[in-house]
Amino acid sequence: MLQIDALAYADLRRAMELGYTPTLSRMVNEDEFTLRRWFCGLPSATPYCQAGIFHGENDGIPAFRFYDKAARRVVTCNAPEGVQYIRDRIRAPGALADGSSYVNLLDGDARTVAFTVATRERMSVYRRIGGTRMALLMRKIMPASLFERLMVKLSGLDE
Repeated sequence: MLQIDALAYADLRRAMELGYTPTLSRMVNEDEFTLRRWFCGLPSATPYCQAGIFHGENDGIPAFRFYDKAARRVVTCNAPEGVQYIRDRIRAPGALADGSSYVNLLDGDARTVAFTVATRERMSVYRRIGGTRMALLMRKIMPASLFERLMVKLSGLDE
């Protein structure tokens, strides 16, 4: 399963026809993958959509930012604790179990995560961005001073 946030079906089809997405085109044309439209429902916000796609469960997520009356708190998905709050309420098994989650709000129960905000299993920010594997990659592509500052910052954010 590959979910690309905010990419319209028609735009992806056009990109494929114009040759801008050779890997996706090959997957669909040669590797027996299926390209499908997804109606996300309302609201068309990332946490609602990912909860529905990855878990089949998106009740109680009325918007990207909302007031939870039962908990008496504002939940906003531009903050990790808001996304984790939503993730902690999802009970359905995830479609990404034994797979990977890259650059998502929710993990879909993936075993391997990188740049994923909220996971079923509590883990440090360092592990949620991809751990040592991602740190080594970032070390190669980032200026040393920026990398060092990032690692210091992340080491202080362990939960």
